[in-house]
Order: sequence, then structure tokens, then C-alpha cells
Amino acid sequence: MFATILYPDYLTVPQLLTLIDLSQLVREHVVEGFPYVINQLYEASDKAPRSALLGGLSELCLSPPFAADYQQISRKHAELASRLHPLARLEVLALGAKEPPPWLIRLLMVVERAEHHHGSGDENPSLHNLVRAHRQLNRSLFWADVGFSRQHSKQVNPPTHWAQVHFYGGTQLWAFGPADLGWLKNDMRCRESDDERRITLSAILAILHEQGRLKSEADNLRNEIGEQPVLLATLDQYLPPPPERDMDTDHEREMARLRRERAARTEQDKASWVEFANFIRAEPGRLRDPAQVRTWKAGAFRLKHLTLWLQKRTDNQDDEAPRDWRLLEEGFGPEVAAAYRDGMKLIWRLMPPKRTIRQPGNGVTFSWTQILSYGGIGLEAAEDPEWAEKLTEDEARLAVKHACFLGRRYPDWMDGLIVAHPQAVVPVIRKEIAAEWSSDNEFYSEFLSRYSHPLVGIPIPIHSILVEILLARESACVAKLERGVRIVRNLSLDGAQRVRLTRVARKRLADHTAAGRDDYVMTYLGLLMVLDPDQAIEQLAPWIDGADKNAGKRTQEALGNLFDRHDPLISGGLAGCGKSRPIGPDIGL
Repeated sequence: MFATILYPDYLTVPQLLTLIDLSQLVREHVVEGFPYVINQLYEASDKAPRSALLGGLSELCLSPPFAADYQQISRKHAELASRLHPLARLEVLALGAKEPPPWLIRLLMVVERAEHHHGSGDENPSLHNLVRAHRQLNRSLFWADVGFSRQHSKQVNPPTHWAQVHFYGGTQLWAFGPADLGWLKNDMRCRESDDERRITLSAILAILHEQGRLKSEADNLRNEIGEQPVLLATLDQYLPPPPERDMDTDHEREMARLRRERAARTEQDKASWVEFANFIRAEPGRLRDPAQVRTWKAGAFRLKHLTLWLQKRTDNQDDEAPRDWRLLEEGFGPEVAAAYRDGMKLIWRLMPPKRTIRQPGNGVTFSWTQILSYGGIGLEAAEDPEWAEKLTEDEARLAVKHACFLGRRYPDWMDGLIVAHPQAVVPVIRKEIAAEWSSDNEFYSEFLSRYSHPLVGIPIPIHSILVEILLARESACVAKLERGVRIVRNLSLDGAQRVRLTRVARKRLADHTAAGRDDYVMTYLGLLMVLDPDQAIEQLAPWIDGADKNAGKRTQEALGNLFDRHDPLISGGLAGCGKSRPIGPDIGL
């Protein structure tokens, strides 16, 4: 943002490009950094620096290291490359019939290699059509791409066919047509290397083949080629019909076999659904019979089949689809729909809660009895606003166990259940929160994530539990410690709790400072900022000064962590800073 203010009056184009190149890698899905102000910088440039700016940006985006061997766009500036499409189109429009400058060719090369294009919108004419309409621009861009591919390709053999010059996930802007035969034939005669002449010949042959003129123009083309044996051999390869290879025949036979098997499975699946529908219409009571819902083999599996049907019909997740049970009337009739609703309300009361299996690498394994039970609770809660109050203590305890053991999302009915049945529900949640806090798995944190969100209210019975867990032990995962800070920010603390948390925060801050664990130090500084900003500032200054030559970097990291623009740890926490005692020493800001 400083750059947008200072450019172009106080920043030259080279200085701006240096800033862009030195900036940090733009994080995915985060709207920040130079890519998101490039339009503003472009509009601030007058004509001469604008070409220098776009040319410099192009060189940054075309510089290695690349995103991948097959995606030759700068890894660091890939997001910037995705923002240049509209600017390139404006420059091509302004070019008119003039000769294209080299920097514009390089800019178009960036656009071709960018995997995404932001802000391109509905264009008329499109950038592709604009490039095609300008013959020299089309020609120059084509040869620039050939040269870039030859320079940076990891393949052993350089490209010898125009189709080998392509961009993984990108957009080719040049193309060939009958109007291009003149310059293509001229380049076929004049290009220096055999590989480049073969590339040109391949484009000529493609145009003639598309027009059905390849055979009739073969003799004329031989005359155009003259005494160039490599090109004559290439032409001879195109003229006779390609021989049928056994591999092609085997592949076609295999594909035909797979199509037959797929069609047979489809017909079998259709017949199976028809048979199931007829069976369940004849005896819908099976869906609500406790004896059949109690176990999977006895009949609970039928609820799964209908849930899958609803999932396909609604495009919702498997545990959310049951809430639209009335749609079953379309395929199975009202009796089946009502019986399914009753069976889903029954299954979670009959099936014992089962904990999700968490595997290495954050993989999880659910059972269908878990999913159906969780979906049945959601269906029942959605049907009746007073559902929680009508449950018995045992039913409330069972419902919260199903949700906790499945561990998918914090359900929308949980807060009401906590308020209605705190004695049954809160002990189960206490164990779950303690397990999340002690786990070193960053992704196992449904309750912690929920209660750390700034726009979420924490039920009153949970406040004391969270304080106890934060005081009892330190999480081994820094990300969970940061969630703990955000949780404290959302709590209504009494005086005693605030004092105890402050004392623990200072003790752990001192221990981690002595051990040199900066990530932990910044987290506990954030906690102190929430609890007592004056004490936090007094601790922040000497910690920064203790870094000696790295004090500047430590300052940036600490303030970036505390004042994150999207979710600052200490939002509003400095309002009372300095009122109880003087501010601590200068921290060099």
C-alpha cells in the first residue's frame, strides 16, 4: 500500500520492480500483496513508464525457478501473472497496426503461461482474437514461444512440431489459418535450424490437411521445400495413411470392453434400485421397526440407501441430506418418506456412539452407522425448535456423544443442547475439548476452532471448562495455543480467572523466552495483550531488544502476529493500555 501511494512520484519503475521482486510470496486464498494492486499501479503510470513497468513485470513472471517443470511461470510470481491478462488486452488494443514491441511479446507469453486469469471477464473482442487479427503479433508471439520452449524444456529432444509448443494449464494465444500460409512458407525456407523449419512445415501441413488440400498441394510443397532432405522426409511421413498399429487396435478393444462393462453395471444398478423401491414401498414399516433399525444387517442399511438417494438429489453432504426427507416422496411415495423420517429419529437412540478412526496423515475413517446417527439427530433438531428441551438426560448425553465421536463439524443444535441439559452434556464436551487441546494433530480441533471464532458466542457452561483446560497444561501445538488466545478473547472472565491466566501466561512466557522458542513467546505475548496490555508491552520491548541484529525481523514477526489484518489477536485490546500505569520502554517503532 505504501508503494501505491509513493509511485510514480517518489518511486521509479526499477525501484517498484525491486520491491515487487523482494516482496513475500503471496499466500493462496488471501487477498493481499502486489498482485491485488497491480491495476492501480498500471493506471498511475503514464505511457513511457507503463511499457517499462509491464516489461519488467513480464521478466519477473518468466524468471525461474518455475512453478513446475511443466508449468514455466515463476513460482514466486504466479499470482501476479494471473492478474496481467486485462492489462495485456488493453495494450494490444492500443497497439493498432503498429509493429509489436518486444516487451509486449513477453507480456503475452506471461498471460499464456498463467494457470488462472483474474479479471478477464467477458471480452469482445477477446485477447486471442486480437492477437490472431494482428499477423505480425501472432507470428512474433509464436516464435517467441518456440524459443522459450527450446530454452527451458527438460526434454532430451527439442520440439519439432508446432503442437509440442504448449502450456500446461495455460492459454495459447496464437493460432494458424489459411491467411498465415505466406509467412509460414517464407519462414520454412529462411529459418536457421532444421528443427525450426520442421515446426513451420508441421503448421503448414496442419492447415492444408484441415482444408482437404494436402494431397493436391503435395507437389507444390515439394518445390517450396527444395533441397532440404529433413523436410522432404517429414513431408513423406504425412502423405501416406498412417499404418494401423496393433497397440491402437488393442487399446480400442480394451476401451470397448470397459464401455460394455460400464453399461452393464449401469443397467444392473437401475434394476437394483427398482427392486429396492418396490420392496420398500410394499413394506415401509421396516424403516421404522426398532428390531430392524437396531443393527446394520437387520435393516439399518436400508436407511443408508435412501440417504444416498437424498444426497444425490440435494447435492448435500451425507449427514445433511436427511433433513430434506420429504423429497423421498418423489421417488418412493409419502409412506416411505415418513417411515424414513421415523427410522432416522430412531437409529441414533439405538446405535451406540462410535468414535471416528484417525489415521496418520490426517486421514479419517467413518462408519455409516455414525453418519446416519448424526444425520438423524440433525433431522430431528431441524423439525422441532424445542427438540433439546424434550430430550431425557440420557438422550442428551447420547446425542452429544454421537457428535463428539464423529468429529465432523460443530452442529447447529449443540448450543441449545448445552443450555437445556448442562449436567449431561458438559462432562462429555469437557473430555472432548481436553483431548483436542492435548493432541498434537492440528486438524483435530472442532470445538477449539468453533470457540475461537470472533463472531461465535460461547455457551456460559463452557466458559469455566475452557479456563480450566488453558490453565492446566500447555498444548504442544502452537496453532492450538493461538486458538487458545482467541478463545480467551471471547470469554467473560471474572477477576480471579483473569489473575490466574495472567500469572500462568507470564510464567510460560518467561520459560519460552529463556529457551529461545520465539513462536511460543509471540503466542503468550498475544495472550498477555488480551489479559493485560500494559504488562504485555513491558515484556515485548526487552524481548525485541534481546534479538540484537535480528530485532527488526523480530519486531515485524511479532507485530504481524498480533495485528494480523484479517483476524488480529488483540482486536480492541489496547483501548485501556497505559491507563493503569505508564507505558513500558520504547520498542523502536
